[in-house]
Amino acid sequence: MTTEIPHAKPGTFCPLWKKDKSKVCHTCEFWVRMYGRNPNPKDPHTVEMIDDWRCAISWLPVLATQQASEVFAVSQEIGKQREMVIPLLQKTAQAMKSATDAVEGLRLDAQAAASQRQLALDLPERARPMIEFNGKAESHG
Repeated sequence: MTTEIPHAKPGTFCPLWKKDKSKVCHTCEFWVRMYGRNPNPKDPHTVEMIDDWRCAISWLPVLATQQASEVFAVSQEIGKQREMVIPLLQKTAQAMKSATDAVEGLRLDAQAAASQRQLALDLPERARPMIEFNGKAESHG
């Protein structure tokens, strides 16, 4: 199915061809159909439907404005997501630090116990009989 390319309205001048638009636009590669929805920035619940033929160059300001609006909306949403994520990341970092501190404490306790055992084994024979480790008496000798 081919769409017939309409002619521009007579009486307007094309700056590229330097002729009346009605005589040249339908033959120009810049003559394009824009079809779709154009959201109303004043009322986000209404959408204007567009089905129009114009010079691609004349569509540029419309498209640039629409793109700027979309970029702004996305940046606002990213800001909202950031505000939600930062407190969660802070809580996660705090939990990880607590867990790391607990593991480090256990490691130091294990090192201290191993050092005490080694010291006990290094004591002379007469000092070994009863040495207490973690509340338990252990006999060595």
